[in-house]
Amino acid sequence: MTKESSRKQSPHPKNEPTPAEVSNRYGLLCYDQLPDWRKDNPYIWTQYRPISHSFRQCIASLGYLHNQTGNIYSHLLFLFPALAMSMHCSLVLGGFRESLTSPRHHDLLAFGSFFAGAMTCMGFSSFYHTFMNHSEGVAKRGKQLDFAGITCLIWGSFMPTLYYCFTCEADLMKMYMTIFSTIGAMSLVFLLSPLAQNPSAQKLVVPLFVTFAASGLFPLWHGIKLYGYDRMNQLTGLEYVLAHGALYLLALTPYLTQFPERFFPGKCDIWFSSHQLFHVGVVMAACVHLAGLLKAYYFQQAHYQAAICPLLNTWKGDLLHVV
Repeated sequence: MTKESSRKQSPHPKNEPTPAEVSNRYGLLCYDQLPDWRKDNPYIWTQYRPISHSFRQCIASLGYLHNQTGNIYSHLLFLFPALAMSMHCSLVLGGFRESLTSPRHHDLLAFGSFFAGAMTCMGFSSFYHTFMNHSEGVAKRGKQLDFAGITCLIWGSFMPTLYYCFTCEADLMKMYMTIFSTIGAMSLVFLLSPLAQNPSAQKLVVPLFVTFAASGLFPLWHGIKLYGYDRMNQLTGLEYVLAHGALYLLALTPYLTQFPERFFPGKCDIWFSSHQLFHVGVVMAACVHLAGLLKAYYFQQAHYQAAICPLLNTWKGDLLHVV
């Protein structure tokens, strides 16, 4: 075999640089070369972007592989489909496009809260992972926004569920929406405060999220007591809601245990790290929850018109505007 043919069969031609070449070209670092504030996962050994102090360089890093590429694109790529779906639902639910049903504009507010929460979560997450190598101050603020986005996702997921659960129970809907929104607002105040930047306070973040999400089980239990499991499943897409919660817990497991990189250190530096698995799990859970909301919407459009619940078209809209 000639040298020329050998070069042609090289697994890494010049237009496809090896990871080592990328690392050298962009000055990617190893874990031990990082400042202390950037060290958060000792099982990710390489492919760290250097501290840039430049937003332009952070944005430029979207064009090459490093150990945050998967974390960025696992949410950034789903942000645009979520935006497109929200616009489509706005047109359909708002009556600007033909639909098989006759939607109320209040349904638009219910779905809008879901899409707003999901897009805020994915947008803030993408921002944080893109700019976390800018500087310590930007990284800290970005992490706070990332946590705030998760809070918005939890809130946005339960608002439409409460809306469809208590279709003809105005007082219960108002009570649960107010309680859940208050908990969410208090969580945001804490997460965006300087107190949340304290390392000891950050240990409370995951329990805070779990507690906030778990508080949504009380209105679900209340709905089951009122209507029974089967009717509750029809009203809210309960099976989807429970599946979406299970997916969140499943996604949280690798995040907390740092699996699989804990058992394969240095092998998950670019792909399949625990944080990437967490991101993918969050996206899957959001998709499942959306499917449940659509099921609830179509059922209620078929069975719960104003003739059954006379006040349906008056107080629901006012309530959602207040909350």
